[in-house]
Amino acid sequence: SGKSFTEQAYLLGNFFDGSDVPVDPALKAKINSARGSLPQEVLPAQQRELLGNMLNTAVAKELSGTKGGDRALAAFPNGLKIKVAPLSGSYSSCDAASGYITLDSETIQQYMRMKGYTASSLMNSPAQVAEIAKYMSPAVVYESAHKSQADWAATRGVYKPHVQEDEIEAMSLEGLYTTEKIK
Repeated sequence: SGKSFTEQAYLLGNFFDGSDVPVDPALKAKINSARGSLPQEVLPAQQRELLGNMLNTAVAKELSGTKGGDRALAAFPNGLKIKVAPLSGSYSSCDAASGYITLDSETIQQYMRMKGYTASSLMNSPAQVAEIAKYMSPAVVYESAHKSQADWAATRGVYKPHVQEDEIEAMSLEGLYTTEKIK
């Protein structure tokens, strides 16, 4: 099947008896990221709503103090508005009308699988929420650029179709933020 013996032993052990065959943590994370979520790893609608509310504060804290992050936060003068929901192939989206940024629940659940988190452990751990905030913060910066673009057009009464330059601006702001966080 193209997998090493160690990978096969780990996969078969988990599949048949739920055993935790000793395996390199990096390999385990790689395998877990590729599989579907187990029932205890799925974030139901109520927990997604709660997580969105928790991320409003956690992401704001993560963004604060960087040029890119502060610019992103400036797009939300009344505070971040984050939702967590399935997005079918996108990591994030911004609804200019409501001002909400939606973060993909499937992407968050994939991160949870890699880290061995469950929905319950995430809801009860500020440290795990902070990790999710750090992981998803570049997507929030990216979407904040799109919110700023939409707000600029709306306040001026300008028709502004979505153009390639909008994406370049959003990606540049995300890149600035990511570069600042790496340092």
